[in-house]
Amino acid sequence: MQAQITGRSVDEHDGVTYYDIEVTSSGRTWQVRRRYNNFVDLDQRLQTERSLSRRELPKKDIFGLLKGFDIGQFNSRRQADLQRYINHLLQQSSSTSSQALARFLGADSTPAAAASSSQRSASSTAAAAVAALTAALTGTTGPTAARGNRFEISNKLFTRLIQAFGDAPALRALQPSQVQKLRQTEEEERDCLVAMLESKFRGSLPKFYQGSFGDAVSAARTEKRLLLVWLYDGSPISDSLFRDVMQGEAFAAFVNEYYVLWAGDAQRWLVPVQLRRVLRLEGLPALVVLKPLSVYDVPQLGDPKTGVPVEFPLGSAWSLLGAWDSSSEGNDEQMILSFLGEHGDTSVEALKLAEEERRFQREYTEQARALREEQDREMEESLQKDRERLEALELDRQAAEEEQQRDQQREQEEQQRDQQREQEKTRLIEARLATAKRFMELESEQNSSEEKCKLVLRLPGGQRIERTFGADDTLEKVYDWADCCGELSSLTGGEHIDVPASFQIATTYPRALLLEKQKSLRELQLLPNAMLALTSSEE
Repeated sequence: MQAQITGRSVDEHDGVTYYDIEVTSSGRTWQVRRRYNNFVDLDQRLQTERSLSRRELPKKDIFGLLKGFDIGQFNSRRQADLQRYINHLLQQSSSTSSQALARFLGADSTPAAAASSSQRSASSTAAAAVAALTAALTGTTGPTAARGNRFEISNKLFTRLIQAFGDAPALRALQPSQVQKLRQTEEEERDCLVAMLESKFRGSLPKFYQGSFGDAVSAARTEKRLLLVWLYDGSPISDSLFRDVMQGEAFAAFVNEYYVLWAGDAQRWLVPVQLRRVLRLEGLPALVVLKPLSVYDVPQLGDPKTGVPVEFPLGSAWSLLGAWDSSSEGNDEQMILSFLGEHGDTSVEALKLAEEERRFQREYTEQARALREEQDREMEESLQKDRERLEALELDRQAAEEEQQRDQQREQEEQQRDQQREQEKTRLIEARLATAKRFMELESEQNSSEEKCKLVLRLPGGQRIERTFGADDTLEKVYDWADCCGELSSLTGGEHIDVPASFQIATTYPRALLLEKQKSLRELQLLPNAMLALTSSEE
């Protein structure tokens, strides 16, 4: 056998969470719905049976806050823990080894169980009758039930209830012919009840609910009232009860305050006849006080006489709070009103306590929600400040890295420029040195007979150098001599002379730049001698 919790839903009337459980066994699959309290009831029964070892159930949510706000994924974790609880039980043995587990999972309500239950004798115990009832009911589900066969199922429910808890000959099951006749009579007379009472009893009537018993249970539950059932017959005591008590203003006031009033002929209508037998009421008429419930509040079949929640007819759940039997207790108005008032006051007090509890939970929930929102807001503000601080730190770090990268780049560029300058300086020195050597070689080749031009060159450092050129030598040769004059001085043992890398030569008086390097000294009118000045081109 396998059982899987496939989902959960919240009842719109009472706010209770129910778990949908899919059970598979021997190739058959069926569904059951259970609430958390059903798991607690199963756990207690298993503790009594001692047939299976148990594991701890998830903790109960006392105020409903964890469930309502799903704090810490409470609902999902609870469902998972309940699934582990079921798995732990099923892993030990077949569910049929525990009657409590079988009832919980509906294992005793499969078609196979229905066949076996039909073979049991009439002397079976009440517990066996309960299992047979569940099997019979489930055996009728499917296409037949889907076609609206609720009456047949309810009749089986009534029959099994009597077999389980009725021990008097008067409580024997009804014959099919009786059932059909009672059912027909109820359908014909139900809508005419108020008219019949008005015709028989003159005067005012209390407010009756004129629908079916099941609809009356549903209406009372919706209106959060108790259901007061008047089971009557045609005896003088019934007439006296209605005339002397129920037509009174006090009775009507009690009904309007506390109850939904439903009436039925307990001798001629089907549901009232069955209800009387289920409750084992010995005499008529009777006023029965019922508390309407959800069908999910009925974990298993029990004796309605003891106040255990029952489902009857199908889809209507209730529990017995009290019954007034006029045949034995009389029709004293004060005593009956006291009986109704006691149950009504108790119900109102319970409703007030429940409403107070709900109000407290709402206020507590609202306070918790407001506190949580405030905490979330403060947390969000703190996180936002942290994010802004981290973003500022990140921006500062990025700016520092960018500045460092720029510094490194500038340093690299400066190093590259220094290297370029050194390389250029080295190339310039080598070129000047080569030029100086050529000038030294030219000195020995000069023709003493040709016309000469003596030039004196003043350098930026104040030094003066001089050299004799041929009259027809070009200005470019003078520039080459000036460029390598420092190296010439070094090669001839003179002082070191610094010459700019880029320079210009000009006459001193009148001052005129000499830029036409292809012209001869003669053409530039520098013969026989001239004073020249060398200046840096960068100045």
